[in-house]
Amino acid sequence: MLPAAAVESAAPSAPAAAPWPLAQRIGFRFLFAYFALYHFALVDNTDFDKPWLTLAPLWHALVPWVGHHVFRVRGDISFAPTGSGDKLYDWLLVATFAALAAVATVVWSILDRRRTRYDRLATLLRVFIRYHLAVQMFGYGFAKVIKTQFPDATPYVLSRAYGDSSPMGLLWSFMGFSTAYTFFAGAAEVLGGALVLFRRTTTLGAVVILGVMSNVAMLNYCYDVPVKLFSTHLVLMALVLLAPDARRLADVLVFHRATAAAPFAWTPARPAWRWTRRIVKAAFALFIIGWCARANVLGARQFGSAAPKPAGYGVYDVAGDARYHVAFLDRQFGGARTVAGLRLVFDLPPKDGVVTARILGQPMKSGTLAFATPDADHVTLKGTIGDEKVELALARSAGYKLLTSRGFHLVSEFPFNR
Repeated sequence: MLPAAAVESAAPSAPAAAPWPLAQRIGFRFLFAYFALYHFALVDNTDFDKPWLTLAPLWHALVPWVGHHVFRVRGDISFAPTGSGDKLYDWLLVATFAALAAVATVVWSILDRRRTRYDRLATLLRVFIRYHLAVQMFGYGFAKVIKTQFPDATPYVLSRAYGDSSPMGLLWSFMGFSTAYTFFAGAAEVLGGALVLFRRTTTLGAVVILGVMSNVAMLNYCYDVPVKLFSTHLVLMALVLLAPDARRLADVLVFHRATAAAPFAWTPARPAWRWTRRIVKAAFALFIIGWCARANVLGARQFGSAAPKPAGYGVYDVAGDARYHVAFLDRQFGGARTVAGLRLVFDLPPKDGVVTARILGQPMKSGTLAFATPDADHVTLKGTIGDEKVELALARSAGYKLLTSRGFHLVSEFPFNR
């Protein structure tokens, strides 16, 4: 018989965790299967994609079959990269993932019907979503903080008719106009990414990301930006992170009542393993932040707002030939380009020299022109195009300056809306 003291000092056994409701178990199985499949699309959109990592040959064969035989799509379904994330192939790929995840959920529910909780798998899924969101927020955030994604409007963009803008072009011009607002938007994305790296701030980070990415997704839908699918998935991931804390958030923010602290997942018992985990996390965070920042610094210097401007960059009135009424000495992603009267095309040199020019739409008419900038406001072009002699004098235009010269006004006696 045991002494009374021994009985009294024994710790009570921990109560068994309550089983998850059936709907929660089924929902978790579907989300886990879906995001496991969506991983292939995520890797395919990175610089580290390899066919064996993305199963690209399988999807390239399966998705067109699904499109033709399930959705009765006529014509080709191309998976060639075009810069759009909303191609027909992309929508069909997501539908295929959802169908496969539904099948996996049914099979999983039958084979594993006795299991009532998925604590470790839920932790694994949560970690995957946290780190993926962090990577994406750092990538998109630094592209705005360093102003690579939305560079300053070029002379051609500033001088064309407002109604000639595409919805996406209008959004790009709007965002590119204000460096301060673009920085603010990017800083919010970086903040959300940094917060979800840590378990204690994951809920706050998910709230930040939900607000930021909901706005981004609506811009993509409303301004015809072909990143609708991807931004929608980022919003969904933020909601998945918030789901375990939904009741607590409602108690605090809606019902104004006390709530219990959230339990944290398992941590290694040995100090050495805990320190190893911290070091690995810090190294990962520093690598991602450094890689995203470096990529955008290089991008800004190449084609963003920090890229060097070629000789004569600006908008000019043309004298000397009535066929060329205005000149846009512009810089575009493929290099510098000048369009005079939307007919004469040549690459802009970094300084005075000889350029090769052609008549737009008439590839047989090309030649060389002497390009000179006598001063900051004038450019001369002399030479021959085909069998035609060209001699143009360009004077920097006094127009097209209101948008870029208006500036910031903290105090405004009257609205200035044109």
